[in-house]
Amino acid sequence: MNKKLIGRRLAALRDEIAGPGEKKWTIAMVAEETGLTQNMVGQMERSGAGGIEIFISYLLFFYRRGYNLNWIILPDNASVSKKRLEEDVKTVDMRSVANQFQYLRQSIEREIDTAFKALEA
Repeated sequence: MNKKLIGRRLAALRDEIAGPGEKKWTIAMVAEETGLTQNMVGQMERSGAGGIEIFISYLLFFYRRGYNLNWIILPDNASVSKKRLEEDVKTVDMRSVANQFQYLRQSIEREIDTAFKALEA
């Protein structure tokens, strides 16, 4: 694991988490939010230095804001989404889909039966 690379990614994410019209997150703001000191956050961003507790606290800070932890820690993250799927993504109700397919199948069968009867007449 390249600690400096991870530190640069953490710093880059901190710079982009502010929404439109919001001020950028400072190291002080992150420190307050995470319970870490400004020194801990700064060292983590500059060199990846710090204990596992600091690292986990900082990772959880981004996780709670919708970021994919795999994007942060994987050496090659080119094929990994920076943002994780949101909790509110709607899931497909398989029963509903199955019922719709059943309805369509029955409708098509009726149309085919009608067409065959018309051909036979």
